[in-house]
Amino acid sequence: MCGRGTRPVPGTIDGLDTVAERADAIARSEKPAITVLDYVGNSGRHKLMHAGDILGGNWSDEVVDRVYDEAQKAERVELDLLLQMEIQEAQLKREVEAKRRTFVRVKADYNLDDVSPFDFLGIVRKRVPGWFQGKPITEKQAQVLRRNNVPNVDNLNVNEASQLIDHIMSKPSEKQAWVLKRNGLDPNDFDRKSASDIITQIKKRLVRQGGERWNSSQVNTKLVIMSLCVVR
Repeated sequence: MCGRGTRPVPGTIDGLDTVAERADAIARSEKPAITVLDYVGNSGRHKLMHAGDILGGNWSDEVVDRVYDEAQKAERVELDLLLQMEIQEAQLKREVEAKRRTFVRVKADYNLDDVSPFDFLGIVRKRVPGWFQGKPITEKQAQVLRRNNVPNVDNLNVNEASQLIDHIMSKPSEKQAWVLKRNGLDPNDFDRKSASDIITQIKKRLVRQGGERWNSSQVNTKLVIMSLCVVR
């Protein structure tokens, strides 16, 4: 309804290139403004969509809100919203990184302040779709995050937990990275699963080279780590 109401009268802004020209033409037209009467309180439960919401599907809510604030300040100045999204996202990442470096503050009694799981991993929380808002983190997700030493996971929803787990699984663990490096492989070329697959191949190679001395159950990760320095 509001979208239809804010459409200018046909022909009002045709051929006008600048924001100022279009705004002046609308102000002098037969429909210079719209009055919205909300009889059931919907305006308190929802907010109007704007260009930033449409273009900001892959950006976080905070980035979209920052761009919206910049657009409000710009008034009649034309603004490149996609460029502003990139600028605000870069600024937000710098702020998150600065906060991550100082997230632990040791008190006199050696207690630690609570830390956001996203700050702990140094990533920006993405927008959570509405249908995930009321779904709490599953026990399986919580176990994965705790095994990776991620703090304060109990109040996450299922989508936030998925974002964190996806980030964790996008790169090898520290032990996997160590094994890969010792075999002349770059850990940056692997995620958690592909690193596990290649390490399994390394273990099988040790079995083949060891002959009857070893079987697959005896070649565990510790044996792989101890033997990598001599197996090439």
